[in-house]
Formats: sequence, structure tokens, C-alpha cells
Amino acid sequence: QPGAAFSPFHPLFLERLAPFKTLRFMDWQETNSTDVVTSTDRRPFDYATQQSGDFRNGVALEYIIQLANELDADPWFNMPYQADDNFVRNFATMVRDNLEPGRKAYVEWSNETWNAGWGFETYPWVTQQLALPENAYLNGDRWAFVARETKRDFDVWSDVFAGQSDRIVRVVAGQQANSWIAEQIAN
Repeated sequence: QPGAAFSPFHPLFLERLAPFKTLRFMDWQETNSTDVVTSTDRRPFDYATQQSGDFRNGVALEYIIQLANELDADPWFNMPYQADDNFVRNFATMVRDNLEPGRKAYVEWSNETWNAGWGFETYPWVTQQLALPENAYLNGDRWAFVARETKRDFDVWSDVFAGQSDRIVRVVAGQQANSWIAEQIAN
């Protein structure tokens, strides 16, 4: 289990990741197709397997933090697009309290929010949210919605890391071929 006297990771796995100083856990978190909404949806570290089945909730955060600590690497987290504020707060708190001092946590809301392709479930979810009456004030502006959700998560992380803001890096992702999207979200 995490924190045990021995590493739960295979030595070859650690060796292959050792050269990297920032590790993005987007796939380990199953960001593109996650079912996570509340803290109770998070996979426990002592669950029988860290591989998802019908319910997609990624690898336990304890293992992600331990891997970053063992490799002296900065973790990059992608917050689940449906996650409530309590989930985000608990996640950020666990990172703050367990990530080694001197490590930075990169945080991004979801992943490829512009991608309407198969397997990218954020795009259709945003489309559904824009159709709700409480979001009518956005006038269907996808990027305003993404910016609002991104800011909401960033605000929670900033609150949790108050006085330690140098330990977090807020990421507004863009697309190499189309910088317009990142500009819209940042604006």
C-alpha cells in the first residue's frame, strides 16, 4: 500500500520514468471518460485492482502522489469535468498534505475540451450543460463555460494552497494547431 517500506512500483517502470521531471496523469485518472462526480467516486488505494471496469475512476490518488514523490517529479493532474467542489477540495488537500515539499502540482480542468471525437466525453457534457436554463446567460458560449469551470477548480486549489501558491501551476490547455481556443478560455 502507499507509504509502505517498499515501493509498489516495478523497478523497470520507475527506471523508465526517472528522466522525466513532470508526469501528466491524464490517462491514469481516466480524464477523457471519467465517471467521477463526488469524493465517494474516488478509487480507494486498497481496492482489489487499480484498473477500471464499468465505472471509470482511475488510479487511486495515493499511488499517483507516491509515484511523483518516489521519482522527485512534479505531478500534472486533470480534474474530472463533472467533479463537484467537495471532490476538488479533497483532492487538492490530499495533494497539499502528501506531495513532497518542493514539488509543484500542475492542475488542469479536464482535457481537450474542444475535442468532439469518440472517447472525449467532456465535449458532449459541456454541450448538455449549455442547454440547461441555469447556463442560459452564457448564450451557448462553450469557451465561457469551460473558462468558468476551469476558474472554479483553480479557485478551490488556490484556497487549499493559500500561502503556498508557488506549489501549484494552473494550466489552461491549448492546441498547437489552434491557439484561438486557449485564447478564448483565458479571456
